[in-house]
Amino acid sequence: MALPKGVHVDKRTGKLRAVACVGRGSRNRKEKTFPAGTSNRELEKWQRDTETELDKAGGPAVKGSILHELDQQYLPIKAGEKMPTIEERERLMRMWVAELGPKRTRKTIEAVEIRAILARWHLAGWAGPTCNRARTALMDFFTVLGGRSAPNPVKDVPKYPEFRQPPPSIDFDLFQRIMAALPNQGQGLAGEDRAEVSKTKARLALIAFIGLPHKQIKNLLPGHIDWKGRRVYLLGRRKGAGTNDKWQAVSAAGMMALRVFASFNAWGEFSNSSMRISFRRAVLKAAPDLAAAFSTPRGGISPYKLRHLFGTNVLATSKDSDATSRLLIHKSKELLETYTEAAQAPLDRAALDAFDKAVAPVAALVTAEYATAMRRSDKATAKLNRRRAAKAAARANVVDNGCGQTKKRSA
Repeated sequence: MALPKGVHVDKRTGKLRAVACVGRGSRNRKEKTFPAGTSNRELEKWQRDTETELDKAGGPAVKGSILHELDQQYLPIKAGEKMPTIEERERLMRMWVAELGPKRTRKTIEAVEIRAILARWHLAGWAGPTCNRARTALMDFFTVLGGRSAPNPVKDVPKYPEFRQPPPSIDFDLFQRIMAALPNQGQGLAGEDRAEVSKTKARLALIAFIGLPHKQIKNLLPGHIDWKGRRVYLLGRRKGAGTNDKWQAVSAAGMMALRVFASFNAWGEFSNSSMRISFRRAVLKAAPDLAAAFSTPRGGISPYKLRHLFGTNVLATSKDSDATSRLLIHKSKELLETYTEAAQAPLDRAALDAFDKAVAPVAALVTAEYATAMRRSDKATAKLNRRRAAKAAARANVVDNGCGQTKKRSA
């Protein structure tokens, strides 16, 4: 049987001597002696493994190597595309180059070694999504430099399963604790006295008891509320397919939240990020066990979760998916567009009555807290007015003598 290339028989001992080399030079060459009768498969395996080790030994990037292609071609292309995660992509590709060997060429890389490297990283503690991002980086490296139709060993490497934990949900018991954890005073703004009431709490109540998104709350005006008819006028949404302007029924709990909102003068624009920060602080204070939900950039808890809280409870208590969709201001299906507003109103009202019955205890507690805050605000406002009047009177009794000095006005 013919011996593999690079293998010969030692005439003195009769053993097999195998040679593995990469390029030129003694440092890129290794020899090993095998017993006579060693199979060609074993000899070829040793040669491949040894050549891979020699590749990984490092050295200056040679033209055509993956290190040369990474620095001279791939990264400049990605930089030109203004890739938002270019730093992470470069970090992952540097890891691939270190594992595969900087002198390797793309055509020598096989799927089996890619799979082995990913398995080692996974055992070292990498999560499934992280392994898949590394796989995607190498896949893109081959695609960008060789084209979509070129051989790509990464295609033969399966993705790791991604077990994503569902984001934590909020119920009305937790909502009540979150509201209690929020400060009763507003933020102190530069050049202004700190508000004695929390407009953030009033806005959060609108999300929880009416299901309004942030933009709809910002668009609210005093004339948009029909206090007798228990309804609110909502401007159309541009998100997704969009919606039209409409009058929407509001629950009794929602009307209480609107009264507090109006009494706190919480109309107009506000900062989404400030609300989110305040809300997250309150959640961590009310439920420390949810701290893990904020360990990622897309933390699972945000004020928008209160909108889901409203929709979930309306659907659970009414069992009416169509009414729930309309109350959440979702774009209705073509079949629902055939119904008139008058025909939809009783269904919406029945759904809201069931919702009111379910949340009445919590709504009463929240409203009682607002009433207490309002009484405290009235006393603080009266005290502030008296203090301002006293300062104005003091200023009225002081005159300027023309030299930059002041003195009390004589009687």
